[in-house]
Amino acid sequence: MKHTVTKALSVVAIFVAMSLGTFVLAETVDTRIGKLDFELGVPTKETVAKLYDELDFQRACQLYLWALPTVDTVQLRLYSTFVSGSRDADGGLTLYIQHESPGKDKESNWLPAPNGTFIMVMRIYWPKPEVLDGRWKAPPLERVK
Repeated sequence: MKHTVTKALSVVAIFVAMSLGTFVLAETVDTRIGKLDFELGVPTKETVAKLYDELDFQRACQLYLWALPTVDTVQLRLYSTFVSGSRDADGGLTLYIQHESPGKDKESNWLPAPNGTFIMVMRIYWPKPEVLDGRWKAPPLERVK
């Protein structure tokens, strides 16, 4: 009986040794951000850079989402009507960025702002080439009293 158990353990030991010997660490892993290369299980410099870029992207998305202002249904309605806005006679678009309503006739172009000091930021989604190469400039702000 002892001899049979020893043989069985030997077979198991050989099987485990063979399994471990054929275990190879992946050199390249396909992910949604592209191929990640590893050398002996350690990421290459390019992989580290790609992962840090992805981390930066994820962090930027989180900060953007956290920075979105909370709005009540009245403000949401005002923002949704702004999508079309009212154009000026010359085709331009005048925006009223202020705390108090500029009047019923101008509310479609009103972006409510806090009462007091605030910071304005322009986000341009899918910019055209003239924005990216600097040919397009944002129109200047004009303070109206």
